[in-house]
Amino acid sequence: MFGLRPTVGARGELWCLETGTIPGRIEVEGEAMYAELDQRLLNRRWQRPDGKFMQVSRAFQDSGGHASEIVHRMVKQRARVLWAYRGSGDLQGRGNAATIR
Repeated sequence: MFGLRPTVGARGELWCLETGTIPGRIEVEGEAMYAELDQRLLNRRWQRPDGKFMQVSRAFQDSGGHASEIVHRMVKQRARVLWAYRGSGDLQGRGNAATIR
């Protein structure tokens, strides 16, 4: 669960805050996995070169697949910052799209 976390600033600047994985099976270890996501990403603050801090204001998780009920339950608990979306690669060669739910 989770990979590259690019961030876009108010003026279009882009940062890659961190990359990584949270191992486990969401069906069995979902609570622990989301607790780690909270700690490593959603509740974390990064210090900028100017000394100010920034944090994630919005994150998205694909809710498609076999664990969609678990994803929606966990996302609902983190609605301030984490939103579910359903990605689609079936757009006749037009790239990927997402529907925010």
